[in-house]
Amino acid sequence: MKHGAGRHRPACPSYTARMNEPNRQMVHEVWIDYGDVGEELPALIAAGPRGDGARRCLGPKARLQTTISAGCHFDAMAIYYRLLGYGEYRTDQPDDSRPYPTEWIREQRDHLSGPRG
Repeated sequence: MKHGAGRHRPACPSYTARMNEPNRQMVHEVWIDYGDVGEELPALIAAGPRGDGARRCLGPKARLQTTISAGCHFDAMAIYYRLLGYGEYRTDQPDDSRPYPTEWIREQRDHLSGPRG
């Protein structure tokens, strides 16, 4: 499927109300990796344990560009697309606008605020 193919989906329910509620959002990392001939390979990866597998797939030249916060997959991808200049994110997947499960948010928050060692 081409970048952003599909129908436009609205932002997460109650998006505006939750924009200022970081405890209802997940943190995502925007990475740029580089292929064999130097091509940029961007990736959007959940911060914390849910993104561990994806980060293990990054090459040695990969660099973290920034982090973003979003309340659902649709919002995360919309921000990611804007950052990369891909235009408007579109999807035909209704679950993309479903808020992230509270357990995922709690797991990530506990990991990110936990002791470092």
